[in-house]
Amino acid sequence: MDKLSEMERDLNKAQKDAGGLDDRATKLETMLSLAQLDAKEFDEKASEAEIEAKILRQELGQLEAQKDVGFLIYKQCVENISVLEAKITLVEENSRMLSEQLEKMNWKLKH
Repeated sequence: MDKLSEMERDLNKAQKDAGGLDDRATKLETMLSLAQLDAKEFDEKASEAEIEAKILRQELGQLEAQKDVGFLIYKQCVENISVLEAKITLVEENSRMLSEQLEKMNWKLKH
C-alpha cells in the first residue's frame, strides 16, 4: 500500500508539474505571438523608413541639381555684371571725351 500511495503522490506531483508546464507553455506562446506582432510592426516601420529615405534621397538629388543650376545662373550673372561694368566704363570714357570735344568746339566757335 505504501508503494501505491507513493505512486499516487508522484502522479499528483507530476500532474501539478505538468499543469505548471502547461501554464508556462501558454505564457511563452502568448509572448511569442506578441513578439511576432512586434516584429511585424517593426518590419512595416522599417519598410516605411526605407521608402521615406528613398524619397528624401530623390529630393536631395533634385535640390542638388537646382543648386547647380542656381550656381550656373549666378556665375553667368557675375560675368554679365563684369561685362556691363566694362561697357559702363567705356560709355563714361566716351561721354567724357565727347564732352571735352564739345567744349573745345564751343571754345573755338566763341574765339
